[in-house]
Amino acid sequence: MKRAVNGAVVPDGSRAMERLPSAPGAFETLLVRSGEPVFFDDHWTRFERGCRWHGFGPQAEAEKVKELSRTLAAENKVGTGVLRFAAWQTASRVEWRVEVGPPRAHMGRADFRVGWGPRLPPASADRAFKHLNRAAWSQALHQARDAGWDEAILTDPAGQLVEGCVSNIFFVQDGCLHTPAEEAGPLPGIMRNRVLAWARTAGLPVQEGVYPGGELETVSEVWFSNSLIGLRAASCLGARRLTGPQPVLELVRSGWREQYGWDPVVVTAPG
Repeated sequence: MKRAVNGAVVPDGSRAMERLPSAPGAFETLLVRSGEPVFFDDHWTRFERGCRWHGFGPQAEAEKVKELSRTLAAENKVGTGVLRFAAWQTASRVEWRVEVGPPRAHMGRADFRVGWGPRLPPASADRAFKHLNRAAWSQALHQARDAGWDEAILTDPAGQLVEGCVSNIFFVQDGCLHTPAEEAGPLPGIMRNRVLAWARTAGLPVQEGVYPGGELETVSEVWFSNSLIGLRAASCLGARRLTGPQPVLELVRSGWREQYGWDPVVVTAPG
């Protein structure tokens, strides 16, 4: 699989994306469809904010990175898959990398099982972008998947809902779409923001707030979103199965297909 290292396309025998270092830096992971990055400009804005927060620029123009992503998608024969770009500070310079690879296993999984994860440390300013020092989130995800879950719900020190390990949380109560507000500490996800914008335009009641974890125990529609999975309804929360209809999700799904031309619930083909 080819990748771009500091702007140069280089060959690599691996079919997996390289592990990013734990260093001062930022990254973005986004969907590629038909060789094109999805919502690239949204991701770039957040990425650039993360780089600036660490005291350096993103090292390349947005159009350069977008063109590299198209080149790598073609060279690696990836129609639908994953784009990741990152930049980080070393002792002597800023390194940056662009990679495009095949879909990840969980991207098309219909049965999305969710457990409960640990409490996160108090929210800090770097929650506003994807930074490379995400050990707490990575460890929580590994523990969840070792336990047979696809995702885990993370709360703050007071037990209030924050996010999933790699996703944002939505739930529906009395026809209103709820999600933890940014003040609660979640990453301002690109899919999250797009869903909220669509819902408000469509006249769907929306509330961003601070919610105790127990709020999810009585609702039947709980979704998780990120740029790779799109929207996934939880099929279970811990031992509780969620098998009922998802009318609000289906409403958003239908409107999303009409506006964007692809299904946010099935972002990769089966198999």
